[in-house]
Amino acid sequence: MLLLLLACSPETTTPELRQAPQDTAVSSCRPSSEDRVHTVVVGQPFATPNNTWRSYALEGETLTETGSFTMGEGTFGRVVWTPDGRVGAVAQDDGTVGIFAADQGQVTTVDPAFQDGFYASALTMDPDGETLWIVDGNWANNGGGLYRVSLDCESGQPGAVEKVRESKLASALLLGERTVLVAHEVDDQVGSSAYELASPQGEVLQGLPLFEHADYSISDAILTPNGRIWAADYSVFSGVPHSVAVLNADLSLQDRVPVVDPVALVAHPSDGRVLALSAYQGDELLQISSELEVESLQASPLPWAAAGLQSGPDAGLVIVSENEAMVLLRWTPTGVEELQSVALSGDALPGAVGVSP
Repeated sequence: MLLLLLACSPETTTPELRQAPQDTAVSSCRPSSEDRVHTVVVGQPFATPNNTWRSYALEGETLTETGSFTMGEGTFGRVVWTPDGRVGAVAQDDGTVGIFAADQGQVTTVDPAFQDGFYASALTMDPDGETLWIVDGNWANNGGGLYRVSLDCESGQPGAVEKVRESKLASALLLGERTVLVAHEVDDQVGSSAYELASPQGEVLQGLPLFEHADYSISDAILTPNGRIWAADYSVFSGVPHSVAVLNADLSLQDRVPVVDPVALVAHPSDGRVLALSAYQGDELLQISSELEVESLQASPLPWAAAGLQSGPDAGLVIVSENEAMVLLRWTPTGVEELQSVALSGDALPGAVGVSP
């Protein structure tokens, strides 16, 4: 399905390739007090109209609906946030970027469908809170690559767009101690499924062995707190069984774990476990240990997307979009426990979901 979406992406005019400037100013986008109400947003791509999003306040272990707002259709994707949780953004189904401002569960649309020469497949928020990285998952000759957008972390207004490099079928940019772009090709580098970069716009340092077959299709990729990279292959046409690949902190391959229809991954805040959503033929939530042992935790009707809190007093809370509801979970020493299940207003099925830090 994801490959079909990429193949059907509308053609765009490739902007001039130029180097993004390095920011030297100290950013004002810094995390505020961790003792705060979090904002949760979820798309309703199957509602009428399909550009409706719902907002919630997450206080303690309770979700309370606060209203709705309008952006674009958001079925898949990971909502990204500025460090203070006041601005969020998401790659939408039509390749646009939806941007919104948030304050303790209250949401205001900033730009419902921002687009400027790219077709957004995934987003990464830079730690400075003032740079939004846009991954265009097309082929290089159709605009595929990595784009840099300046972002006002106070208002959320996007600024100038710059294409900093070309790539083929890219699906995720991961920023941490190392910078990794998950893609079939980056610049003139081929033959790997991911590439370590000196920086998002810097030189390619090495290719990485996520998957061996050429037809892999990434449904989700995350960087865990212990520095490991997890990527889920949900290829429709390869004929290779689906799996989750794990790279160690030194970027060597730990292993690949068979998982049926993996659509989303959420890391535990500290102990190396990962929650994997197994959809369609699986319909369950799986726990994968740091030693890559897989355990079924509970049934989950068509789990779709997920987001979790990684720091602060609420670290360990996880929100999962399912066929019938949005479910609030908390990590436990042995798995997860369900705290609350919330049916969306209008009985429309949930889509992409995000929770502010």
